[in-house]
Amino acid sequence: MFRFNRRYFDAVAGGLKTSSVRWDERVAVGPAIFYFEDDAACPPLRGEILEIQRYRINDLTPERLRLWDGGTVEGYLEGLRRHYPAMPADAFVDVVDFHVAPSDSAHPDEAQNTTAR
Repeated sequence: MFRFNRRYFDAVAGGLKTSSVRWDERVAVGPAIFYFEDDAACPPLRGEILEIQRYRINDLTPERLRLWDGGTVEGYLEGLRRHYPAMPADAFVDVVDFHVAPSDSAHPDEAQNTTAR
């Protein structure tokens, strides 16, 4: 299971959000269930983790963070630190690229991807 805050449901479901940065979570390439926390109105989605790239925080760039909308690395890191308050200043993070599967794809039981927190 690959977890998201509910606020990302529309962007993930619509294919606008296709990457996420994670710290101290186990993520594997392959089929996944995308779960949206704290909102029963947002159904889980089937998808796939396509690629995981690990970077030290100091080596992040707008391109590595997929900040195509003009966002800044500093602004992104502020949000990341709010989400992961125990993350050290010299942490390694994973940039995870994914996509949502078409609705007629494999059954959700086939998804094996998990994250650990």
